[in-house]
Amino acid sequence: MLGPLVVASVSFRQEWDEGKTGRSWASRDHATSGRGEAGRGIRVCDSKKLYSPRKGLAELEKSVLAFFSCLHPGASFGAWEELLEEISPGHCEKLREIPWYRDARIRLPVEATRVVIGNGVEALGRSGEASALRGVRCEIVEPQEFNRLVDSGLNKADLLFAVTSRLIGRLWEECRSSQTCGGSRSGARSRLGTQWFSGLCLFRTPDGGCGRLGSRDFLCHPRLVVHAGKHGGKTYYARNLQAVFPESHIVPLKESPADSVYCVVSDSGDAMLVSFLRDGEDRNFGLALASLFAKYVRELHMLAFNEYWSKRLPNLARTSGYHCDARKFLARATPLLETLSIPPEMLVRAR
Repeated sequence: MLGPLVVASVSFRQEWDEGKTGRSWASRDHATSGRGEAGRGIRVCDSKKLYSPRKGLAELEKSVLAFFSCLHPGASFGAWEELLEEISPGHCEKLREIPWYRDARIRLPVEATRVVIGNGVEALGRSGEASALRGVRCEIVEPQEFNRLVDSGLNKADLLFAVTSRLIGRLWEECRSSQTCGGSRSGARSRLGTQWFSGLCLFRTPDGGCGRLGSRDFLCHPRLVVHAGKHGGKTYYARNLQAVFPESHIVPLKESPADSVYCVVSDSGDAMLVSFLRDGEDRNFGLALASLFAKYVRELHMLAFNEYWSKRLPNLARTSGYHCDARKFLARATPLLETLSIPPEMLVRAR
């Protein structure tokens, strides 16, 4: 209701070996990642299990900044804009247009200590947990943009897909143009897997790798494997994918309440495997990790939001931005909007 919608992708590079069917690092059940050396300092799970206003930000922050430090060795942290510019290039320019972000002075880490984060980085390095991680990106949709998308006729599920597709499309273009993501049509190959709001990599389609394209069989050797969370219980995504990739063939491999899986085949023969998973954050490591990044980025924005309003309304209770407390917040804040020349659509999401 208040604050931004944040969608995150986490990308991994992995070797493809058609002779092996064992699970890869990114497709491993993430519950096992909480054991052993790295698990003592770092947790990766559905962000709702790791963070709540009562628990505070420290545990979530520790996991996110430890993985980010493995991706960017030597990261010293400081102003929150430094993190945002790495994972959402160009977003800092938008911050200057919104009153509660414009003068925000958020320093990282907020609650976790640098020592604890450093210990987590060392543990991840020794265990190899972060060795396949190659990138993190976030789409941050503020209420004004969110409301414009709703006004264009999108329902909640289609809006989520539209934002998610920005990440998928960008990764697909990067993958097709990158030598590190390609390779020969057989043998060992590098793979970039990405995850939405958390992610993962699978290297076998539900039917063992074969599908139908017109009247001929084809073997799906994807250059890119994408796993995303389901959007509001939606089952059918073929039409949405076709709109995003109009020059490609969209081949449904499985469509069920639990999993919807598609092979996207370009005219040049490049293939991308896209899976939408119900409760994905509970089922695999990468989806959970991206969930943590998305949640952390949102909470940093809400921290700036609450600090702005608390300075103008003494004793105002902090809001999570969700319906549970947002209405109470708005009851006190709305009378100030006209005085501060803030349009309501800048503050409140339509859905």
